[in-house]
Amino acid sequence: MASPFLDSLRSKVLVCDGAVGTQIYEKGVPYGRCLDILNVNEPGLVFSIHEEYVRAGADIIETNTYGANAVKLAAFGYAHRVREINQAGAALARRAASRGVYVAGAVGPLGPGLEPLGIARDADVQSVFEEQVSALAESGVDLIILETLSDLAEACAALRAVKAVCDLPVVCQMSFLGDGYTAAGVSPLTAAARLTPLRPDALGLNCGSGPYDAVTPLRELAGATGGAFPLSVQPNAGVSRGVDGRVVCSSSPAYFASFWGEWVFSGARIIGGCCGTTPDHTRALVDARNRMKAPQTPAQAAIAAPGSRPALEAPAHAFPGKGRPEEPGLVPGRNLLDKMRERFVITVEIDPPKGAGFSRVLAAVRLLRQCGVDSVNIADNPMARMRMSPIALAHLIQEKGGMETILHLTCRDRNLLGLQSDLIGAWALGIRSVLALTGDPPARGDHPGAAAVFDVNSTGLINIVAALNAGHDVSGNSLPEPTRFAVGAAVDPGANDLERELGRLEEKVSAGAAFVLTQPVFDPAVLERFVARASGLRIPVIAGILPLRSARHARFLHNEVPGMVIPEWIRSKMEAAGNDSAAGVQIAADTLREIKPISQGAYITPPFDRYEVVPEILDSL
Repeated sequence: MASPFLDSLRSKVLVCDGAVGTQIYEKGVPYGRCLDILNVNEPGLVFSIHEEYVRAGADIIETNTYGANAVKLAAFGYAHRVREINQAGAALARRAASRGVYVAGAVGPLGPGLEPLGIARDADVQSVFEEQVSALAESGVDLIILETLSDLAEACAALRAVKAVCDLPVVCQMSFLGDGYTAAGVSPLTAAARLTPLRPDALGLNCGSGPYDAVTPLRELAGATGGAFPLSVQPNAGVSRGVDGRVVCSSSPAYFASFWGEWVFSGARIIGGCCGTTPDHTRALVDARNRMKAPQTPAQAAIAAPGSRPALEAPAHAFPGKGRPEEPGLVPGRNLLDKMRERFVITVEIDPPKGAGFSRVLAAVRLLRQCGVDSVNIADNPMARMRMSPIALAHLIQEKGGMETILHLTCRDRNLLGLQSDLIGAWALGIRSVLALTGDPPARGDHPGAAAVFDVNSTGLINIVAALNAGHDVSGNSLPEPTRFAVGAAVDPGANDLERELGRLEEKVSAGAAFVLTQPVFDPAVLERFVARASGLRIPVIAGILPLRSARHARFLHNEVPGMVIPEWIRSKMEAAGNDSAAGVQIAADTLREIKPISQGAYITPPFDRYEVVPEILDSL
C-alpha cells in the first residue's frame, strides 16, 4: 500500500520530535503519575506540547501513548481503557499536526520480561501489543514507532503484532546503553539479525544514552543491514543525573545537533530526541538539516573491521629511572597510606572484564608496574553495568600481577550482611585498601530491573569498615581478628555547592575515612582551593587525572557527563588537535606536574582502557 510517509522517508531526512514525558514533568506533573491518562484528563497540556514541537519544525510527532498498553495501565487501574486512551492520544497529535507533519503512534515496552527470565509469555505479549496498535491504527496515525526496547523477544513480538493488525509503516527502535548493548545484553549486530527478517520499514535506536554514545551502535546497525533499511536515531539529551529529586539528562541543543552529520553519514533517515530533549533541540536539528545537504539515498556506511588494540608494552623511555623509584612489588600487609608516608603515589583505575578472562588486565598491570605505578583501583560494576567481581580481580592482580590494589566497594548490590562478609573476605585475601562508594542506581545500567539494596550510603560503609577495624561487626559482636583497612572516600573538588561537599567529607572523615580520591581535575586552581578549604580535616588527597582522548571526547565529557566541566581553553586546545590524543596526554601531564605540590598522589583513569598512555604521562615527572 502506498504511504506518503515512506515516500518522504525516501526523499529526505525527517526530523522527529523530542521527549513528551519529560516535557510533561517540566510543566509540573508529579513523578509517578500515569502520563497516558492525561490524553483524557488534561488534553490541553498534551496538545500544547505537540504544538510546540510542530512550531519547532518537526516532521514527525509521536503520540503520548508510550505506556498506554494493558500491562502498564493496569498498575494505575486503567487496563480497561486502552482503546480510549490511545484514541485520545492519536486525536490530540492529529489536531496539532499541520500539513506535512506525520503522526507516529508511540508504543513502548510492556515492563515484565519474557520467559525464561521474565513472567510473560510470547503469545500474551503479542496480544497486548495488538490491542494497543489496533487502537492507534484505527485512530488514523501515519506510522507506528516501537521504541525503547531492550529484549529481542519482546521486540519481535511487537513487530509481529503490528504486521498482524495493520499495514502501517513501522519503525523499530532498540535502546542501547553506553557500552553498546541493551539492558538485556543485545548488541546492534544481534538485533539486526533478528529483526530484519520481520521487515520493519526502519530500524534504529532511542533513549539509552546521549548523542555521543548513539554513533557507534548506529554505525553497527548500518553495517549489519548494508543500507537495506532506513535507520532512525533518537538518543537522550545526555547522561542522566539526579537534581532535586528528579532524574534529569541535559545537553545543549547546539551540542545535540552537532551530531547531525555523523548520524546522517551512518544512514539515519529519522533523527529526533528522547529523554531530556525539548522543542529547542528539535529546532536545532531542523537548523542543522537546513545547513547541510542531506544525501538522496540512505548512506551505506562501511564499518571498519575492529583493529587490534595497541600492545600493552611500555616504551623504553617510560621505565623507572626518571624520578620514579624502582617498585619492589607487592609487600604483604601494606596499604596505600604506608606508601603515601614515603612519597607521592600514583594509582590507576582498571575496570574488571565483562567475562571471566583476565589476561588483558594482567598485561595492563605488568605495564603499569614497569612504569612505577604504586597500585591499581578496581571498580565495582562501574556505571551499574555487570562485570567480574572486584574482590576476585583484586586478589588475582595481587597474586599474579604482584601489585597492590584499592578495592572499590559500593552499597548498591549488598545488604549489611553482604558488605561485612565481603570486607572480611577481602581482608583474608590480602586486600588492604578500600574506597567506599554509594554506587550508581541499577536503573542507569545494563540490568535496570535489578533490585538496589542501599542499606547504607558511602558514609555508612566507612562506619562499617571502621567497626571491622576496631574488631567488631555493626551489631557490636566481637570478631576473632580485626581488619586493618585503609578506607578512602570520593570527593568532587569542583562541586557547585562546595560547602555541602565539604560537609559530607567531614562526615566521612569523622566516620573513619583515611584518604580521599577526587573526581578528575582539569583546572589545578580548583584543586588548590579545595585543598585549602579542606586543610582542617588533615586528610591526604589523591587528585583525579583523566587524559582526554580527542576533541570529541572532551565535548562528550563537558556536555553529557553530569558534574564534569572541561575549561574552555582545554576544549579549544583539543579542537585544534582534532583526533591527536597526544594533546590530551600532554594536558594530563601538565596537570599532574601542577597538582603534585598540593596533593599526596594522582589517580589516573585511562580513557577506553588505553593503559599505554600512563607511561607517557608519568614520563613528565
